[in-house]
Amino acid sequence: MSHLEAESTPELLGPAVPFPAETLFGEPDELTRLRATDGLPAVRTATGDSAWLVCRYADVKALARDDVVGRGHPDPSSAARLWDSALFEPEPGGAAESDDHARWRRAVSRPLSMPALSAGYQHRIDRVLDRLLDEIVADGPPADLCVRLIRPFAVEVIFDLLGVPEAYQPVLLALGDEIRRQGDRGRAVEAYQQVRQLFRELVEQTADDAVGIMAHLRRHHDGDGRLTPDQASQAGTFLFLGGYETVATRLAHMLLFLLVHPGQAKRLREAPEQIPAAIEEMLRMIVPGGGWVPRYAQRDFAYAGSHVQAGDLIVFAIQSANRDEQVFPEAATFLADRTPNAHIAFGYGPRFCLGAALARLELRAAVREFLRRLPDARLAGPVEEIEFETEKSAGGIRRLPIIW
Repeated sequence: MSHLEAESTPELLGPAVPFPAETLFGEPDELTRLRATDGLPAVRTATGDSAWLVCRYADVKALARDDVVGRGHPDPSSAARLWDSALFEPEPGGAAESDDHARWRRAVSRPLSMPALSAGYQHRIDRVLDRLLDEIVADGPPADLCVRLIRPFAVEVIFDLLGVPEAYQPVLLALGDEIRRQGDRGRAVEAYQQVRQLFRELVEQTADDAVGIMAHLRRHHDGDGRLTPDQASQAGTFLFLGGYETVATRLAHMLLFLLVHPGQAKRLREAPEQIPAAIEEMLRMIVPGGGWVPRYAQRDFAYAGSHVQAGDLIVFAIQSANRDEQVFPEAATFLADRTPNAHIAFGYGPRFCLGAALARLELRAAVREFLRRLPDARLAGPVEEIEFETEKSAGGIRRLPIIW
C-alpha cells in the first residue's frame, strides 16, 4: 500500500476525477471546494486508482517546474492511471526519459517559436482558412462547423507543418482517435505504439532536402550528434497528438462560446484588434475535457504537508488553476480585456506546450475569419442539442451546426 493510500483513505471516498462540469462553460463545483483545502487532496481516479490532485495555481506552477514530477514511471505497466485512454501514457522512468525529452524539445523550439511561425507560416494558415470558408459560403447554410471548418483546418495545418505525406494521414488520424478513446486501454496503448512506429518510419524515410518538422528532426544535430530515430519519433508523436485535436477542441468550444454570446461576438467583430486578448481569456476559461494532466512523482517528497512517494500519480487540474480566485479576480467571469492574464492553459515549466505559438496563430486567425466571413452565423438549434464527445478523454464537440 502506498503512502497515499495509507494516510489519505477518507479523502478517496469522494467523487472520482476527472470531475464533470455542471454547466456549459463552468467548472466542476468540487474544484472550488478542493482549492480551499490544505495540502494536496488525495482523490480516486476514473480507473479506481489513487492520485494527488494539484488544483491551485501556485501549486501547479511550483510542481510543474520541479523535476520531482515528470512523465516517467519505474514500471509504466503498473502505474496508476487517470483514465483508460493512452493520452499522457507514462514513459519508462529515469534520466533517459528526461534527457530525450529535453533534447528533441531543443531541436524544434526555434521553428515552433512565434517569430518563426509568424514570418513563415501565417500565410499558409490563412490560405487554408480562406479555402474552407469559401466552400462553406458557396454551399450555403446549414453547415456543421466541426466537419466543414474546425477539424479539417486543424488537421491540414499540423500535417503540413510536420511534413506528413498524404498516404500516412488517414491511418494517423484513426490511431489518434483510438488513443483518446476511453474504455479499452490495451487497444489505446497499442495505437500509441503504432503512431510512434509510423513517425519513426517517417523520419527515416524523409529526404534531407524535404520541408517540415520531420525533415528538420532528421537533419538536426545537437552538440554530440543527430537525434536518434526514437527521439525524433517521440517528437513527431507528441507534436501530432497535441497539435490537431487540442486546437480543434478549443476552437470548437470558442466558436460555440461566441455563438451563444452574440454580444461578445459583435464586440470582437467591430474591434478585431481585441481578438488576441479575448482568445487568451477563452483559453483561461474554456478548457475542453477539463485540462487534466497526469504526471508521476520521480522520488519521495513532501509538499504542503502531503507526503508523496516515488511513482505516485499526480494530476494537475489546469482548469482549476485558471479559475483560482487568488490569481484571477472575478475568476468565473469572462473579461475579454483581462489584464494581466497569466493563465497556464498551455501548461508550465519544462513541459510547457511546444505548440502554444502555433495554436495561438491558428485560433486568432480562425476566430477572426469566422466573425468576418460569417457575421450572421447562429446555432441551427437549441444549445442543449449540441453533441459533445463523451468517449474521448480530451472532450470535444461532435457536431456544431450553424445557419446564417
